[in-house]
Amino acid sequence: MSDEKYQLLIDWLKQDNSFYLSPNIQIIEDSYGGIGLACKGKKYLNEKLISIPEKYMINIKTVERHVHMQDELQKGDEKERTKPSQNIYHKILHEDKNIMPDEYSTNQLIILFMYVEMFILAEKSFFYPFLQTLPTFETFLCSVPYLPDLLRMKQYEFKNKVSYAFLKHSNTIKRRIMDDWNTIKHILLNLNHSLDDDANTSDKSRNTRIFQRFLHVSMLINSRCLYYDITEEKQDNFTLVPLVDFINHSVAVNGGHCYPKVNKLTRSFEIYSGSTTDFEGLNEVFFNYGAHSNDFLLSEYGFVVPNNPSDFIDITPRVLKLLNPIQIAFLSEIGYLGDYTVTYEDISFRTIVALALVSITANNVAITTEQKSKMIKLINGTLYETSFNYKKLLHTILQEELDDCHEKLELLRAEKEGGNKIITTFNSNIQIVYEGYLQILKSVL
Repeated sequence: MSDEKYQLLIDWLKQDNSFYLSPNIQIIEDSYGGIGLACKGKKYLNEKLISIPEKYMINIKTVERHVHMQDELQKGDEKERTKPSQNIYHKILHEDKNIMPDEYSTNQLIILFMYVEMFILAEKSFFYPFLQTLPTFETFLCSVPYLPDLLRMKQYEFKNKVSYAFLKHSNTIKRRIMDDWNTIKHILLNLNHSLDDDANTSDKSRNTRIFQRFLHVSMLINSRCLYYDITEEKQDNFTLVPLVDFINHSVAVNGGHCYPKVNKLTRSFEIYSGSTTDFEGLNEVFFNYGAHSNDFLLSEYGFVVPNNPSDFIDITPRVLKLLNPIQIAFLSEIGYLGDYTVTYEDISFRTIVALALVSITANNVAITTEQKSKMIKLINGTLYETSFNYKKLLHTILQEELDDCHEKLELLRAEKEGGNKIITTFNSNIQIVYEGYLQILKSVL
């Protein structure tokens, strides 16, 4: 790919002699219109494909080093004091009495840093060659269904379309995003935006724009960070890595994936080949992000994978409807309340336990000692699940889920898209989620 912004990225990385990019690796446009990395010719098992020096990454270590360096320059050199980056970081560290960096999480500090670098310093940022290759906010807006909700874009209502599992996970992400916003918004709203082209707009428009930019940075961090061993605090050990950021996800679990390695000697983030393969033409190389369902992938990253083997259906609400307060209390006591799922291969044991309890205590005002003993034996494996008559209950639940899937798919297919890219993308992704559900239900019914 000959796009100038990708050449700018490569030229920037080449300024450090420890940067390495295999001559067989190229930046490509993938089959979905996004960006990926591809290999041509032959690659060998454990062959090094990429090595990115630490100074080009964005993580708590490099951010602290970068900000401290700029602050020291601002204090010590009269010429440096006129530079935008020094003025901004000096204000954050010293002038605003409401800003206490030690009080914020690593994620919040990196949001602040990337916000300044992307939207205030822009081309003046050291990281600009990396930042300008990252996805636009419009990309996330068209692919992550809950973003319009955060922006109160009511014309893109999605809650009646998506699954329980998606809503559950996306609500967790939304709470985390809003917690971050409520913690650091006073800093973002009070930053000197004199370098911002939109600084002369109304306060309402300006605040909306700042919130949108905050969401953009939050989504970039959430969707693109990789594990990087920095401190003993697990929540601090993540980083954004240029170029490596282009490697996409594949659900395949064979040795064809590339894999990351942290080189502590050279302080570099490296990518190695997972197999020996002789390619004819260009073939995309992938990571496996983990055994994640499409509900998870859509809420975390904004994409889905057809025929995803890691898909499951969360039937928790349907099971909970069958439980009375006594049964709920007992299941909570033994650690089996909630998280009731169905996969391609089986019904989760937690689901079997809950339905087994319903089957023997359906009309009870209390759970007897004998019934409790029977349930404990089931959990301990000394009594088989065949001793309980729960399958009719299960079949009813699965049939309800199947009917709901068909109803949702009909709704999605019938909806007039009108050429709106956001609605078109939402509907397409959510359809793939439900098509995966149908495959699961066909395998277990």
